[in-house]
Amino acid sequence: PMIIAEELLPVDEGCSSLIDYKIWCFNGQPHSFLVCSGRKGHQVSLGCYDLEWNYYPERMVVSDKFGTEEKPLPKPACLEEMIEIARRLSEPFPEVRVDLYQTGGKVYFGELTFTSLGGMMNYYTPEYLMEMGAQMKL
Repeated sequence: PMIIAEELLPVDEGCSSLIDYKIWCFNGQPHSFLVCSGRKGHQVSLGCYDLEWNYYPERMVVSDKFGTEEKPLPKPACLEEMIEIARRLSEPFPEVRVDLYQTGGKVYFGELTFTSLGGMMNYYTPEYLMEMGAQMKL
């Protein structure tokens, strides 16, 4: 028997929870960010950002579990590093979401996600899902 535990990542001052930076990548190229912040129980605030950190709340759908960020989050200090990590990790795949965290001035790897929410991403508008799907070259 064995117990394996990861070190708990510290939450940056002024944040209620870790911010989850989910970078959508198509054919090895980062496309956009889905950012999860303010997690409380089953509630989370979501935001959609492009690679220059422009905020697009109109691409999101609000539900009883997913709200949109009231205002854009500050641009992460390690944004360029996160984009480069996502580029490297996503290279072999037609589509993948690279999940990263930034805390204490460092970037941490979360996971690679191939079927986000089982392919039923009801937090994006149908129009934005079509735009993202058009990025994939099989």
